[in-house]
Amino acid sequence: MRHVYRSGLLCALAVALCFSGAAPIQAAAPPAPAAGWSHDLDVTIDPNGHRLKVVDGVVAGASLTGALRFELHSGLKITAFTIGGRDALAKLQKGSTPSAAHLSSWQGPAVAPGGRLELRYEGIIHDPVKEEGTLGFVAGDVTTGIIGVEGVFLDTGTGWVPQFETAGGAL
Repeated sequence: MRHVYRSGLLCALAVALCFSGAAPIQAAAPPAPAAGWSHDLDVTIDPNGHRLKVVDGVVAGASLTGALRFELHSGLKITAFTIGGRDALAKLQKGSTPSAAHLSSWQGPAVAPGGRLELRYEGIIHDPVKEEGTLGFVAGDVTTGIIGVEGVFLDTGTGWVPQFETAGGAL
């Protein structure tokens, strides 16, 4: 099973061009998001192997300052990392204080606001659902993320998409 998620900006631009009847135009690179990060994800999910493979094209937010820091699920291995099209994998270092036990923290060189980076990673996410116990009727059962034939559950807290922050805090 293969799912590809793309930025809504390109779809909006394509629709606008189709209905405008205007001559083709050259579009400048989109400005960096006002805050946070913009992701362009190409995601492959293999339920039988509990595997995920991702190519994430990222544009750094305008509020970015300081060194690059992010968290990613500890079952995922980074296979490539580029900044501005240049290999920067050797500059990534494992951090020491992830915000949750199932995450790994990473740090790397600073990226200018609006800077582009690409992160490729893959691996296994398989935390079978556990019964919550006494509050299960309110909170439901729990998992940090699962990919399997029974279904897929990946939310922000899973860490399947890098959670970026900087020395100044979360973006």
